[in-house]
Amino acid sequence: VFIAMLLRRVSSCGLLLLSRRCLHTATSVAAGDGIRYTRLQDMHERQQVVPALASLSRRLFPVGYPPGVFRSIFRSEPDLVMWIAQQKPYDASAESVVGFVLTRVRPPERVMRAESILLAPECGPSAVTYVMMLGVDQPFRRHGISSKLMENAIADCTHQYAAKVIYLHTEKRNEAAIRFYERLGFSVMDEHRFYYFIRFRFHPALVMARYLGDGRPLST
Repeated sequence: VFIAMLLRRVSSCGLLLLSRRCLHTATSVAAGDGIRYTRLQDMHERQQVVPALASLSRRLFPVGYPPGVFRSIFRSEPDLVMWIAQQKPYDASAESVVGFVLTRVRPPERVMRAESILLAPECGPSAVTYVMMLGVDQPFRRHGISSKLMENAIADCTHQYAAKVIYLHTEKRNEAAIRFYERLGFSVMDEHRFYYFIRFRFHPALVMARYLGDGRPLST
């Protein structure tokens, strides 16, 4: 039950730390500033990062996620799009990986009602993408890495899954995050008053969405 409750709150920001292991089955895209972006697609590679993710979440997230949360995500969500940003020597070491994004894709037959209402009925059945986690290490922020990670994930969700909307939650008081997502084309769609429970207090979250292809919101 505890893990299930935490899974419903996995929508914050953090840093990805990997064990020392080469990424042989991933897709890599070279970029400027010595940063390379790699998509993790192999389940075994994802499982290798669980201890580091749990350790970092305790340090960086308002709510620390135990290892079971990450194992549950990788096991229960078959359609994940996960990208990491690496600096030289471009391996899986903690010194190399400087950021990550993790998104969940639900095919049309698995889309929940709360997600389906993000799209107008005339859009027809469509995959829906949710941004679960996004984070870049502090020394590497303000260099466009978060934007590039998001762009890569959005491109995959559009071309591979034909998703027509990608959405996320962010704290209402996090003005920097809101401005960041607005620059990426996201708009505020809704507000959940009691979404986050941090330090024994509830905090509201904004639902932000970006429409892809011919996707468009439900008319009000």
